[in-house]
Amino acid sequence: MLIVKSLNDEELSELFSICIELCMTAVVEVQNEEEVQRALRIKPQLILVNNRNLDSLEIDLSTSERLMPLIPDSIVKVVASGIESAADIKRLSLVSNNFLIGSSLMKSDDVDGKLKELASALGVNSELGKSAEKASKQ
Repeated sequence: MLIVKSLNDEELSELFSICIELCMTAVVEVQNEEEVQRALRIKPQLILVNNRNLDSLEIDLSTSERLMPLIPDSIVKVVASGIESAADIKRLSLVSNNFLIGSSLMKSDDVDGKLKELASALGVNSELGKSAEKASKQ
């Protein structure tokens, strides 16, 4: 993961080039408009918008709503942080269909149920829960 906030332009470009040389897809993380513009200069295949402010640790889902339209559709867009419910998925599905979900699953007493709840917002069938259950047992 290349966190744009933590890198100057030269470092960002160099690390991105190394990822390409290693046949890796770099996850380029942004949190504001300036970082989106900096990220776009390196022409990434994937940009992750983090809804968690790394300075204050506050979460604001409108970050993705504000930044995703600035990213061309040719780039894979991933929403990260603060996704707690099917309503959050439904809201954010207007700007992306890719989600990185961690904390709400880690806090859940029923991970399979939580995955089914979140997937239901996208109309994904119950097979997701079965696949997740198999993966968790391996």
